Amino acid sequence: KTLLTIDRFWLGMATLILWLNFPLNTRRFALVVDWITGTRPAFLPTFKITWLGSFVALCAPFAALGDVARAGMVHWLMKLSLGHAAQAVLFDRGLSMLGLMLLGIAAAFWQFNLPLPPHFVTTQLALLLACAGGMVLVMICYKFIPWTAGRVGHFVTSCCVSWVASV
Repeated sequence: KTLLTIDRFWLGMATLILWLNFPLNTRRFALVVDWITGTRPAFLPTFKITWLGSFVALCAPFAALGDVARAGMVHWLMKLSLGHAAQAVLFDRGLSMLGLMLLGIAAAFWQFNLPLPPHFVTTQLALLLACAGGMVLVMICYKFIPWTAGRVGHFVTSCCVSWVASV
C-alpha cells in the first residue's frame, strides 16, 4: 500500500540522482587516471569500469570486491599495469571519501543553527577537518614530493596485493 502512495515527483528525483551518480563518478575516475598516468581515458570504457564496479559492489558479499573488479577492468581495458590500476582505484576511492567529508563539514556548519549542544558539532567538525586535511596531505605528497612518490606507490601496490590475497 505504501509504494502505491509514493509521490512520483520525488521518486523521479531519487531515480535521477541515482543515475547521475554514474556519470559523475566516471568523470572523477577519469580525472584520477589522467592525474596518475598523464593520459585522459575515453568516457565509454571508464563508464563501463565504474558501472561494473558498482554492480559487483552491490551484488558481492562485501563491497571491496567492486574495487578489485574495477582494478582488473582498468588493467584489462586501459592496458595499465596492475600497480597503476590499483593506485587509480584507491585514489578514486580516497577522492570520493574526501568529497563526502567536505559535505560533512558543510553539514556541520549548518548544524550550528540547530538546537544541538555546541561541543557535539565542534567535535564532529574537528574530526572531519582532520580527516580531510590528512587525505589532502597524502594526495599532495604522493605526486609532488619526489622521495614519497615511490614509497606511496609501493605502499598502495602492496596494500592492494595483500587486499586481493585476503579476498
